[in-house]
Amino acid sequence: MSESACHSSKASAAGLRVVLVDLEPWSVDRLDVALAEAGFQVLACVSEPSALFDRVIELEPDVVIASSNSARRDTLESLMHIGERYPKPMLMLSDAIDPDTVGDAAAAGISTYAVQGVSADMLRSLIEVTVGHFRAREQLQAELDSTRRQMSEREVITRAKCLLMERYGMTEANAYTTLRNMAMARRRRLIAVARWVLERGAV
Repeated sequence: MSESACHSSKASAAGLRVVLVDLEPWSVDRLDVALAEAGFQVLACVSEPSALFDRVIELEPDVVIASSNSARRDTLESLMHIGERYPKPMLMLSDAIDPDTVGDAAAAGISTYAVQGVSADMLRSLIEVTVGHFRAREQLQAELDSTRRQMSEREVITRAKCLLMERYGMTEANAYTTLRNMAMARRRRLIAVARWVLERGAV
């Protein structure tokens, strides 16, 4: 099966854009119709796992849909590569629920695992859930990264204050005021000034 086997959906341009991964020809045709009825646009069907990452970068789909029938190791590794380097909402469809495949799919970063043969309305709901789950996870990760960054910056600022207190006999309040005044005078962030002070070992 090649990309040409995947028909272009007559979906509205406003609909989410989908890339299908390594599905059987009969499954592609059926899923393509269901996606079009649900209001989505199929951009391509990628049959070679080695080409998947480049095609996702090129096409910039909103969602990637794979089949558990194609869940061989190289396909899952390609999906995992996308999840690590260029995260996208990913949905896996299966003829039956297989616990081992579900675990492998989750490890590859696939957001939703569902049984094939669903109606257009159900498919739309599955994709919306997949996108919603992905966005919620992204938001949670962004908040976690922000919290870690803030904690790291506070630690650096605290170390810079301690250095000033030890070197110049300042109080904590005076050390903080000194750092803040330096940041204002140089029009730099407080964390940047704190790092500079630690690098020089003085003001």
